[in-house]
Amino acid sequence: MNSKKQWIRETMESLDGIHRAESDPLVFHKVTDQFRNPLKITPAREHRQLWQIAAGLALLVTLNVFSLVFYTRFTAASQNTEKIIASEYLSYLDTIQF
Repeated sequence: MNSKKQWIRETMESLDGIHRAESDPLVFHKVTDQFRNPLKITPAREHRQLWQIAAGLALLVTLNVFSLVFYTRFTAASQNTEKIIASEYLSYLDTIQF
């Protein structure tokens, strides 16, 4: 039991040198200013957002172009394949006399 009291005393003594943390006096005003003007955008942030929007649009256009090119190639190839299969499958009709 004595060791427990000694541990408590040592713990309480370790707190003797602690003092309250101090911050910048303008922090409170900066935080409240952000709440008052939530849509305030800095120039650097505005430029970054514009670049992100531009990159997103460029990516979207590029993906659309690639998908259009591959779609047209695929449909053209499938139409040719369908014609070839149909001509081979129905080729026996030429030999039948009606």
